[in-house]
Amino acid sequence: MNYRLYIKNSSRSIFMAEAESYRPALYDALSQDKPIAFDRPLHMEFDLRPDVSDDLDPLSKDMLSWSGSMDLGGWKPRGSYSVISEKMVELLGKLRVPKYNLIPVILRFGNETKQYYIFHMYEDRDEYIDFDNCIYYSFCQNQKTGDTRILNRFRGGYNSTKAYTEACHEYEAKSKGLEFVGLHRKIIPLKEDFDVLWIFSNKLKLSNSGRDFFQDHIESLNGVAIGEVVRPPSYMIPKSETNLLDKPLDELLDNLS
Repeated sequence: MNYRLYIKNSSRSIFMAEAESYRPALYDALSQDKPIAFDRPLHMEFDLRPDVSDDLDPLSKDMLSWSGSMDLGGWKPRGSYSVISEKMVELLGKLRVPKYNLIPVILRFGNETKQYYIFHMYEDRDEYIDFDNCIYYSFCQNQKTGDTRILNRFRGGYNSTKAYTEACHEYEAKSKGLEFVGLHRKIIPLKEDFDVLWIFSNKLKLSNSGRDFFQDHIESLNGVAIGEVVRPPSYMIPKSETNLLDKPLDELLDNLS
C-alpha cells in the first residue's frame, strides 16, 4: 500500500504569476535533473488565490497546490513538484528521498509575503528502479464502452524507462478501430528504502516508514493530512517491502486493481 500526504480541506489553493520575468529562471531550474544551488530566493513573486471552500490563510499552510496555469502554454517541468514551507523542508531533511531540488520562491497574499520552496523531484528515476522485478500487464480497451480485458501479465523484460516507453508505443500500434491496445507498468519495486516515493497531483506519495514519520509530526503541520492512495496508476515498492511481490501475479494484480 502507498500512502499520501495531501492538502487538507482544499486541493485548489492556487497561485498565479504576478509577472512574466520569472519564467526563464524557473524554466531553467525545472528542466534539469541535476543539483542547483540557490543562495537567495529566485526573484519570483506569486499572487495567491485561495479556493472559496478553504477557510485557511494560504500563507499558513505547509503545502500549497501547483496551479495548472503554471504549466505555461503547454510547457511542463520535468519530474514532479509541489510547493512546501520551510517547516516541510526541515522535515524532508530527516527523510530518505530520491534526488530533488528545492527552489526558493516568494509567495504573496494581499500585502503579506512569505518564502516557500518548489520541491522538485528528478524525472530520471532509473537508477532506483529494480527493472527485473517490475510487473506489467497488457490490455485491450473498448474506447466506446470502457470495457477492458487483460491480455497478459508478466514480470521484467525492460531495462530502462525508455525501453518501457518504446514498448508502450509498439503495443498502441496494434490498436484497431475502437479497440485500444496498451501496456501498463503496475508495480515498480525500488532498489532502496525511501520514505518519500514521488509527488503526484501536489501530494507526497509515502512508503510505510514515511507515513509513520509524518504521523509523528502531523500536529506540527498546518493544512495537511495523511491518507491511503486508493488504486493509484502504479505502486512503488521500497526495497524492504518487496516481499509483497512473492505472490502469484494474478493474485497480486487483482488485489491492487
